[in-house]
Amino acid sequence: MMKQQGRSLLRRVVACITSLCLVAGLVLPVHAETATTEPRTVSLDAASWEWVIHLGPESNPEAKIQDDAPYLDSFKGGALVSLGTYDITDVSKINVSLGLKGKSDSITLLADCEVDDSSWNASISVTNTSSHIQAYDRACADQVTGGVALATLTAAGGSGWDAQDYEGKVVLPAGFSGEHSLYLRVDASNSTSWMGNLYGVTLTASQGAGGDEGEEPPADSQPEIAAPKELDCTVKIGDVISFDNVQLFGAELQPKETAPTSFLDNWPWMIYTGTQRAQVDSNGVTGSFRGGYIVCLGERDLTYLNEVCVNMGLNSSSSVTLQVVADYTLSQPTDTWMTSSAVANETEKPVYDKGCAAYCTDGTLLGELSTAGADSSWSNHPYTVSVEIPAAIRGQHTLYLVVRGSGWSGNLYSVNLIDQEYTPLGGIGALTAVSKDGEPLELEQTQALGIEFVEGMFSWNTLALESSDAGSYALTFTPDAGTTAQERTVTIQVEANGDYTHPGLMFSSDQIQTIRTNYQNGMEPWVSAGNEILEEDGVRESKDGGYVIKGYETVVNQGNTIWTDTSTVKDSPYGFNNLFRQDCQTAYQDTLAYIITGETGYAQSAIKTLNKYAALSPAIDGHDAVFVAGQMAFRLCNTAEILRTATDEKGEPLWSKQDIFNFKSWMMEDFVPWIEDFGEANGGACALKGMLAIGVFCENDAIYQSAVNAFFHDENIGVTAAINEFGQNRESGRDQIHSQLLIGHLAEFAWSMYNQDPSIDCFGAGDNRILTGYEYMAKYMAGEDVPYDNTFYSNNYVYSSVISSSNRGWLLPIYEIVYNYYVNIEDMDPSELPYTTQAATFVRNEGITCYNGGYDTYHMIGYGTLTAAVNFCPAKVKADTVQVTTAVGGTATLQWGAVQGATGYNIYRSNQQVTSDNPAQYPAMWFEKVNEEPVSATSYSDDGLVAGEKYLYKITVVNSDGNESGCCSPIPVTGHESAPNRAPAEIHTSIVSDDIICIKWDAVSGASGYDVYVSTDAQHYEKLNTAALTDTRCYHIGVSPSTKYYYKVRAVNAYGESELSEATGARTSSASAYGNGLGEISSYPLTVTMPAVAECAVKTDNTVLTFEQSTTADSSQDAFLKVDLRSLGLKAGEVISDARVMIYRSGSTSPIAVDWIESDETDYDDWASLTYEIPESAVTLLGEAAKPSGGKSYNTGDGEGLDITSAAAKDTDGIITLRIRATGTGGSTAMSFHSLTSEKEALRPHVIVTISNPVISEFENHQQEQLPEESVPTDEEETKPDESDEDMDVEEGDTKPGQSGGDTDTAQDSQSSAGNQGDVHEVSGINTSDKDNVTATTDPNGTETLAVPETADGSPVELWVALTMISVVALALLMGKRVVSRKMKDKQ
Repeated sequence: MMKQQGRSLLRRVVACITSLCLVAGLVLPVHAETATTEPRTVSLDAASWEWVIHLGPESNPEAKIQDDAPYLDSFKGGALVSLGTYDITDVSKINVSLGLKGKSDSITLLADCEVDDSSWNASISVTNTSSHIQAYDRACADQVTGGVALATLTAAGGSGWDAQDYEGKVVLPAGFSGEHSLYLRVDASNSTSWMGNLYGVTLTASQGAGGDEGEEPPADSQPEIAAPKELDCTVKIGDVISFDNVQLFGAELQPKETAPTSFLDNWPWMIYTGTQRAQVDSNGVTGSFRGGYIVCLGERDLTYLNEVCVNMGLNSSSSVTLQVVADYTLSQPTDTWMTSSAVANETEKPVYDKGCAAYCTDGTLLGELSTAGADSSWSNHPYTVSVEIPAAIRGQHTLYLVVRGSGWSGNLYSVNLIDQEYTPLGGIGALTAVSKDGEPLELEQTQALGIEFVEGMFSWNTLALESSDAGSYALTFTPDAGTTAQERTVTIQVEANGDYTHPGLMFSSDQIQTIRTNYQNGMEPWVSAGNEILEEDGVRESKDGGYVIKGYETVVNQGNTIWTDTSTVKDSPYGFNNLFRQDCQTAYQDTLAYIITGETGYAQSAIKTLNKYAALSPAIDGHDAVFVAGQMAFRLCNTAEILRTATDEKGEPLWSKQDIFNFKSWMMEDFVPWIEDFGEANGGACALKGMLAIGVFCENDAIYQSAVNAFFHDENIGVTAAINEFGQNRESGRDQIHSQLLIGHLAEFAWSMYNQDPSIDCFGAGDNRILTGYEYMAKYMAGEDVPYDNTFYSNNYVYSSVISSSNRGWLLPIYEIVYNYYVNIEDMDPSELPYTTQAATFVRNEGITCYNGGYDTYHMIGYGTLTAAVNFCPAKVKADTVQVTTAVGGTATLQWGAVQGATGYNIYRSNQQVTSDNPAQYPAMWFEKVNEEPVSATSYSDDGLVAGEKYLYKITVVNSDGNESGCCSPIPVTGHESAPNRAPAEIHTSIVSDDIICIKWDAVSGASGYDVYVSTDAQHYEKLNTAALTDTRCYHIGVSPSTKYYYKVRAVNAYGESELSEATGARTSSASAYGNGLGEISSYPLTVTMPAVAECAVKTDNTVLTFEQSTTADSSQDAFLKVDLRSLGLKAGEVISDARVMIYRSGSTSPIAVDWIESDETDYDDWASLTYEIPESAVTLLGEAAKPSGGKSYNTGDGEGLDITSAAAKDTDGIITLRIRATGTGGSTAMSFHSLTSEKEALRPHVIVTISNPVISEFENHQQEQLPEESVPTDEEETKPDESDEDMDVEEGDTKPGQSGGDTDTAQDSQSSAGNQGDVHEVSGINTSDKDNVTATTDPNGTETLAVPETADGSPVELWVALTMISVVALALLMGKRVVSRKMKDKQ
């Protein structure tokens, strides 16, 4: 719908011309008649008609034909009426009075045709009382041959047989005048019921030139006189009146024929061939084909076009309708048509297998002729189409010839265009006087009224008028000096449309006053909602006139067009002009700022934006043109509704009438055409509210009523068609953004209608269907289940069988107007609309954005809190005053700043999983209230949180009336567990070897790890581990000989640590421990990854090559890698239990073999000795590996990587040299792998080493017996003097001989002599063979140590010591049991 540049006002009001002519009865053809008498009217006498009626094969015996009225009850087929012979000179119109019940038929007026009735059979099944109507059992209407078709009209039947007048245009061929036999043919096939009465037929001659009453036509040499037109009329505001000097003063005229336009003049033909073969060549279209065609005759000046003569050969068995059309645009792209293969086409003209003529659906029809062929030889014959040129079509336009017909064959040879040349009797010199209701007006006011002279024509677009401007206008015109024309006065009665309220869309006058008063008096929610608007960037710029219109330049640069191509439109040259929508949004925000503050700077900024765009009057085009036209029409007209009544400090209007007129014209011309057909789904509802807004602002009854009727009755976007009985809408299966858009558009429409005309109850329609839809949608948005009908959707989309979960919980600014209407106007209790109430609370203060982002801000007009609020409610809690004091142990405690006027607060918590750290990504509707009654304090503790889970909280304010504020911004909280509430209770130690102690403890609930502390004096403890231990067992290695160690353990997690446990101790061996100091904590097995230290390749000539990004070798060279295991720093007792070299394929490769190169004679670890040939004695094959896929490792044996464990175990110096060679199996000798300098660091050669401790492994595998631990003394017991051997009492809780140290209430270190249970004699691992050489010594602390000699090979003897110790342990156990039993008895 691109607009041409430089359009005149006349072309901008084309849409209004038709309605003007209908209302005012104006006839404005350029080729005015020359008659000096009234048009001749001939009523044809029904008594003389000769009827033939076809009943068809399904005749009804009850059918009747009666004399009192040609009454036909029920039959199938058509009818033919011989009307008689009449003078048809200058006949231009036919009127058929017909009572046609329930059907539509085509009626044709024929002249001089022949009727073949030889094969008809008189019907005996009809009751026929008429003498002049015959009934037959044959399709009589189809048996008509020859003749000339003079008129064709379509009659659409009603509910009964009452007379209706059907009017058609009669087009007479050139020279066709005088008396002719006339026939009326009703075309109806055998399958079509045609029922009704034919009452009368009237022919009207345009001039009194024929019959007995006519005057003799003027001589050919005498010029015709075009008389002045009757121009007085009555119009409605919004209509357009236009006429030129010919119509005002009259003119002389003379026909002037242009040169014929032939086929060879490069007409762009589009021809429909149907299924029969045809030929297209340089002579035209010949042969036999069916269908129609379109010919573009080119662009020309149509101002004086009078006739179009079509020269063609048309077979007499065919009939066609020739149409002359201006400014036709294809309604279907030609690339969807199929080029016909059934046509012999010698030209470059496109020929298609589709009824292209059927797509001529727009443009302006200038004239048409229905005619049959002249003969059967396709000989050239002229067929003349008379045309009438409306005022709006004068000037340069593109002309088309459209041929329509179900079947015709023939040739088209040429087309002649015949102009009517005018000599005006006088030009319009001046409009010398204008008066309204008898009172003269200043001529300077005429432009403000919309009166203009454009291109020599007078035009008055009454769209510029308000209702108060209605009245009787007298306009006096003076012709040019020196002409014979006389001064003339035209009287135009301008009537107002319906009684409109202004402002009357989203705001009424009372609402505006309430908003301004409450804002300026500091009342909530108007203050906070209003202040949010004033903080918008564009509004702040607008206050002092500083807003720069952002989209204007883009519109100009893109062809004076607002483009709306989305990203789905590939190769769009322009894209989507969101800057224009931003300008419209800012203008509306400026108007809201003017409402609340009364400062005219905001209004003037908005007016500037509207004026600049309206003066430019850009078109709208692109993929989303309907949506943008609907959205912006609604937003702009709401802006304009406020501005039309805005005044300065002197009470003078801020917006001039001329600018208002320009704005109205822009709306009517460029917005209405996009949205007047509404459409479907949310786009149709958007168009609906846009139409309403334009209808109200422009006071256009037709547009207004169209929108209102569509809201109640449209089968797609009517309220009961768009929302079903349980609330699902036609977008529910698409996603919940578009679902909200559809129902939100309908709600904005209903709110506007409430302000415009409360008697039209849009909210109540369909048993409160809007509320039903809102509750359904909000309930589903809140996470609850709703019913779903998978057959109820928009025809634009086919949705899934279940309701869409896309965008579920995301809220648009659509809830406040519905909540406030039902609660504050209809006085419903909020409990009757719980889900809508909750959604309204969550969007308050309502703005224009989606409350989760990700969707633009221009679809809905928004700001419902400011627009619709009726009751006072408190301000919101400020998010920066909210603190989470703790969120530990499943409880979150929130505190916030007090709000003035609050009597309580409500706390809402997210009720779905929070997955993002950005609160804006969490659906705004997914919250539920956690307090039953409003909380009077400014803090609240909420329990039941799960550790590690994320939560969001929102807080609202409640006042004494129970009205609730909006929510503060979501407050993120993460559920935390408490720190572990106890230390491990059971600490056990076991001696693994001379220098390794195992420490174990019980698990603590809630602990994520443990710390182990050690001391050698039971006073000062140090932590052994650097990172928390995740196991409940560890090994203390590197301990010192003859040292007593004390252990404590504490549990830890991310939120704290427990107290230290009670101490438990153990003593190391006196002889074989190797450590020094506190030792360290370790666990096995350990896995270490280390890079290879060097690489090279050696060629057959012993040339050594270095590698860069990748290694490539073949049978002429081998690769070498060097691995240094010394950096592992193995501790005593540690061994390498597994070692693997990882190298990764980088290109073409073969299988490989891996050799360990080691020799006593040659130090191959010194790569200066590397050669290609290496003695077999120095080579140990470690394994072979198949070729892997790209980027994967070479693998030998089990697992990944090249297994070099055996080399690591046998190598003595810790440096291993590996040779990697291609084995050539599989037909390839190439080899390629990533090197140490590869860009992909993870693919560089490296070694993965597993370190284990065999002693610990054996301990864990066999669970060997553990000797008892020592008790850990308390501080007091450390300083007690030695106790006597006779004191054999063992207190409860002491560590017993022969068992592991445990969880003791009081840890003791009994300093008794040998034989007492207090000392732990550490003998594990001691191997004695000579009991006579074993001696016992006692240190100053009373600790006894056994000294055992070694055997000749260094191994201690052990057998008799072990037997002895078993006896000692058994004795100690018995004694301990006896003592405990004695104490138990004493207690009894």
